[in-house]
Amino acid sequence: MPPAPKAAGKSKAAKVRSAKIRALKTARLRESMAKSGRSGGEKAKTRNAGISESENSTTSAKRISTKLLKAGKPKAKPSLARTQKLFATAVMRRLTRGDKTDRIWSDGRRTADVIAPIIKPNDRLSALDRLEIYNRQYWFRLLDILASDFPGLRAILGARKFHRLSIAYLDAHPSQSFTLRDLGQFLVAFLKTNRALSAPHTALAIDMARFEWAQVIAFDGAALPPVKLDEVAST
Repeated sequence: MPPAPKAAGKSKAAKVRSAKIRALKTARLRESMAKSGRSGGEKAKTRNAGISESENSTTSAKRISTKLLKAGKPKAKPSLARTQKLFATAVMRRLTRGDKTDRIWSDGRRTADVIAPIIKPNDRLSALDRLEIYNRQYWFRLLDILASDFPGLRAILGARKFHRLSIAYLDAHPSQSFTLRDLGQFLVAFLKTNRALSAPHTALAIDMARFEWAQVIAFDGAALPPVKLDEVAST
């Protein structure tokens, strides 16, 4: 019978150890759950921060897009046709006093600003200086053609008066042909309607211009049979 108390003592000790183990497991479980909760909270915060950053990025993108739309689309480069037209207009503009390129465009802008997109300066000349070379060459060539085709008219009027007549004529009838042969085709009619430019020798000037223009036409016109002497006598 003596062994019975010993077994009871062992049972109590086992119960104590079992209770301690359960308590330890419970403590560890709670600690683990606490850590998991903190981790979950941090993850939630990170997700919220990510969403906030995404929203901020979207808002910034929208603002940038709005600014771009307000600013307008970038200006397209001028086409070749527009560039050629602008250059031709600049070159063919009438020279001013002293045979200079007009510094003011037809709409009031500075000529230098108008031609800046198509003519660049170099280390010696500005864009306007470079344009002036072509502008002068163009006008000098036209004036030379009129003087060459109408030398008799120039002699009647004198060099200065003929120059003024030529400028006024070219203002009214700029070159419209690929060949300068046709440049003086309206001069006779122009003299008739602008008599002050040839006064006091208007009648003589008109006759001379008509004769000299006929020579221009005959020079490169179609070949015709030569006139016979008897035909001349009969007229």
